[in-house]
Amino acid sequence: LSFTVDTMNALAGADHDHEYVLLIGEDSLDQLHTWQRAHELAERYRIITYPRPGCHVSIDHLRRLWPEHLAVKLALSRMDMPVYDISATAIRAALQRGEKPLELLNPDVLKYIEEKNLYR
Repeated sequence: LSFTVDTMNALAGADHDHEYVLLIGEDSLDQLHTWQRAHELAERYRIITYPRPGCHVSIDHLRRLWPEHLAVKLALSRMDMPVYDISATAIRAALQRGEKPLELLNPDVLKYIEEKNLYR
């Protein structure tokens, strides 16, 4: 069992020449405070939040869950991007069914997934 914070710490510890950034959906931002060692994760790493349909996590909501400096940091992490009604969970489920969601994945990513026989 590996927690996100452990994975990020291992990556950062093994490679000091690069910045590791965590990309999460806004629905995950709403639950981030429940993650294992969430405060450590939010303190140590840059987090980018991708908007999700029907989900908007306000700064007021974040202030109820996080210390002020982390609430502001997390509120500012939201990207101003088009919203697509698709999730990583849906992509993995399609791959498990043997479907190839070509419009959702970079061809190189799909090739890697197939070569490594992931999500089967």
